Amino acid sequence: MDDRMNGGKLMRLKIGCVLTVLMVWPLAGAVFAQGEPVADLGVEVVVDPADLFTPPGSRGTLRFTVTNFGPDPAGTPGDFNVTVSSVFPWSPEFGEPVIFRKLAGSPCLLFWGIPDPYPGDPFVIGYEMALPLIQPGDSASCELTFFVNPLAPDIEVPNTWTLFVPDHVDPNPANDTVSFTYKVRVPAIPTLGLFGLLVMVGLLGLVSWKTIGRRRDVVARILKGS
Repeated sequence: MDDRMNGGKLMRLKIGCVLTVLMVWPLAGAVFAQGEPVADLGVEVVVDPADLFTPPGSRGTLRFTVTNFGPDPAGTPGDFNVTVSSVFPWSPEFGEPVIFRKLAGSPCLLFWGIPDPYPGDPFVIGYEMALPLIQPGDSASCELTFFVNPLAPDIEVPNTWTLFVPDHVDPNPANDTVSFTYKVRVPAIPTLGLFGLLVMVGLLGLVSWKTIGRRRDVVARILKGS
């Protein structure tokens, strides 16, 4: 008899626990959902020059635009925590192939640095743009100028910039990156063909003839004066 009573109490306790979990779980999920804003962010870039063929010492511009497709705001009011970042190779011989700076007046922040690599990993330099809060349906832009290192050799630098917002859920990460390749080209020294060589020889001969003629005139005046 006592065993049946205790068993009944235990069964009622288990049923009560299950009902409590079923009632509290949706509320807990709602609380967690409220702590993680959901917004579909997308990043685009306009590059000048468009073909990214750049000789050493030249410069170009990158204009990044981050759009919030909703439904929630992205970022924190009063803070710059909507970020777009990338890393570049760093060479001990010539440093970084491409150097970035923020254009004056662009409403963003730009940070950069060289993190300590793990043993065996190459050195890289990292860049991070930071943008303010973006409301649903709005966009924010950051414009950078890039300089091609004058010491850089012929090199192609694949590059990917990635969008990130902390404590934020993006239901469509496919539009969170942009990729392109910088093509650094050292201008070739022009070579002369046969016609060019003949022209150069002719010009050198003409200069030499005129120089010899002037020297003869000078010698003749000196002898005449003596």
